[in-house]
Amino acid sequence: MTTPPVPPDGRASRWVGHRERRREEITGTAIEVLDREGPDAPVESIARACGVTRQVLYRQFENRHDLDVAIADRVVSMLLEHVIARMTADHGIEA
Repeated sequence: MTTPPVPPDGRASRWVGHRERRREEITGTAIEVLDREGPDAPVESIARACGVTRQVLYRQFENRHDLDVAIADRVVSMLLEHVIARMTADHGIEA
């Protein structure tokens, strides 16, 4: 006798969007902290600015390197958006 398949647990999928938003918020705030304090700003400063503990921050990022990669990705995306917008506006180049 086989057991019927168990329907997926909606709780796990419900948190996916929350995690993504939380990572985005932390990354944005981290950029602001690094702008103020420099590249060696401690994780504690970033967590404090986010209104969370280091433990909460590390639930979103595996380690400091993971956070730094997310920050770098965001900064590169922001830079590309700016460059593309300027090229489009100034030179009529289509993106």
